[in-house]
Amino acid sequence: MRRINLCLNPQLSSICKQSMMIEKLNDMLKHFLPDTLKEHCFISSFNKGAMQITTSPPYATELRFMLPMLRDTFRKEAKLHSLSNIKLHILENFQTTKSAPKKVARISDKAKKLILDGVECIEDETLKNAMLGIIS
Repeated sequence: MRRINLCLNPQLSSICKQSMMIEKLNDMLKHFLPDTLKEHCFISSFNKGAMQITTSPPYATELRFMLPMLRDTFRKEAKLHSLSNIKLHILENFQTTKSAPKKVARISDKAKKLILDGVECIEDETLKNAMLGIIS
């Protein structure tokens, strides 16, 4: 049997190699970053000696101060001697693995009274129960 990467055309094989390399670099990045940044930063590209790390605005400042140290660490620890610089890319709508708590809508006392007044004239029990469920 032939290995799967031998079945791919050269361009697709190159993309697969690049993807696997970025995945390994991301694993290393997680190892080099402090716990506060691990889940909020990732390497999005590495071309011609330039690495791009993507994060969201709340973590960008801390990461920006760490870039020289990260560059040196990648050169030493990962033996990535071709790394010349690290660029920071900030995404405004970056979603982290932890989601923010959802806000629960509260019904005012006036709205509850109006619903209770309106429920009295509803004949359908399913609808009546649904309306009463809203205010409880």
